[in-house]
Amino acid sequence: MDFTSMKPIGTGLLSDDIQIKLGNGYDHNWVLNVSGTAPEKAAELYDPESGRFMEVYTTKPGIQFYSGNNLCGDKEAKDKIRYRKWGGLCLETQYFPNSLKHKHFPSPVFSAGKEYKHTTIYRFLTQ
Repeated sequence: MDFTSMKPIGTGLLSDDIQIKLGNGYDHNWVLNVSGTAPEKAAELYDPESGRFMEVYTTKPGIQFYSGNNLCGDKEAKDKIRYRKWGGLCLETQYFPNSLKHKHFPSPVFSAGKEYKHTTIYRFLTQ
């Protein structure tokens, strides 16, 4: 599950990694190395066929990557398209799952009267 350099997502979906097998694909949180004060790049996707890029910038400490493991093509979407398993993905910036039970994780709890402010930017480009 090392995405520190660009690689096709599909190769990991077919791996023998027990976490991939249990989840039927990716549904995992990555810890980001961000300061939390200004949005920093957390992820980048590239489709060589279309030349499209997507970049994700955030102040949040984590990002959840979900690879469409439960899409099954049983419902029609826009333009009568049916999305099949692994036919899409989500990159959701967030705090770590189970943060409340781990004191060393960044806390998602804010006291009354305190300002809650985070930024996530999804930037789309073409080559």
